[in-house]
Amino acid sequence: MRILQVVTLVSANGAYGGPVAVAVGQTQALAELGHEVTLLAGWDGRATLSVPNVNVRLFRARQAVPGTGFAGLCSPGVWRDVRRQAADMDVVHVHLGRDMVSLPAAFAAVQRKRPLVVQTHGMVRSDNRPKARAVDALLTRRVLQHSAAQLVLTDEEQADASVVAGRALNTVRIANGVGIPDLSATWDGKSVPEVIFCARLHERKRPVSFVEMAAAFLEAGGVAKFTMYGPDEGELSAVMKAIDARGLASKVKYLGALAPADVLPRLSLAQVYVLPSVNEPFPMSLLEAMSIALPAVITDSTGVSAAFERSRAADVTDGTPEAMAHALRDSLASAWAWHGRSSRARQEIAEHYRADTVARHLEELYATAINGA
Repeated sequence: MRILQVVTLVSANGAYGGPVAVAVGQTQALAELGHEVTLLAGWDGRATLSVPNVNVRLFRARQAVPGTGFAGLCSPGVWRDVRRQAADMDVVHVHLGRDMVSLPAAFAAVQRKRPLVVQTHGMVRSDNRPKARAVDALLTRRVLQHSAAQLVLTDEEQADASVVAGRALNTVRIANGVGIPDLSATWDGKSVPEVIFCARLHERKRPVSFVEMAAAFLEAGGVAKFTMYGPDEGELSAVMKAIDARGLASKVKYLGALAPADVLPRLSLAQVYVLPSVNEPFPMSLLEAMSIALPAVITDSTGVSAAFERSRAADVTDGTPEAMAHALRDSLASAWAWHGRSSRARQEIAEHYRADTVARHLEELYATAINGA
């Protein structure tokens, strides 16, 4: 198959996060299955992106509406390239948000009468704000109604997609997937263990709770160093204030954002990954950390929390700093405790969240979309 995937933004600081990681993983896995794959994306003018055996095309994305974040991004180059390439593609797959990169790209595929699959990553939820309703009336509703399939992560996202579209849709539940890299986290029992946060500094990720967890862990006599990475999306000031207020400047370090290619090598140097996020459908940073056998502490408010609690693939907590600190103490209690968690983390990803498994599911969905066109 000739497959075109579109994602909103590739940037040097990895600010668009999960959808980019998903698109890269899917396109690489599809190419490995023998398909002819193109990945098209908006671009910040600085990032580099290379995916083995995938034709990567990046076009400058700019902030057309100041103060609106990703929603205000636009990229005429992406629109033009979709219109130009769509006729030669068997299927177009757009990682869809309420922004002026992915929505017009998807609409261009509709206009070219190409089979369209959209994947919303929890970004197209029911929203009664005037701006969202205007965008939905102009583009989102038509894109959803004319797509052959809508890929969703959760029951809530599935219900919202139909509300936004104004009618029942052909929604399909699909997991996110990651590769299983050669890198692996390690434990030597001699060095001070490192606990890492690597995600956007956004309210939903609760980076301040990571600082509070570090304080609770250290106050209880724990020994560790804490490192934070991620682009600022409104919480950096609160994070730095929390570090100063707790007197943790020597123990908790914020070191800026990592380029996507640097994430896994940096995670592999740590001993535990802590993600305090809530109401998160499918945290890709967590899957990536676990793919390199890095033990993880999370909350019970993600789309994978229940599954990971059943399999003991991660330590699932109620999200309070004290509960996360307790889980961290358990993870670092001994080499035996750490290695057990490390092994279960990687096994869970290998058995249930592999990118190649997702790619085979996509093959079936694409074939159905093509045959139904």
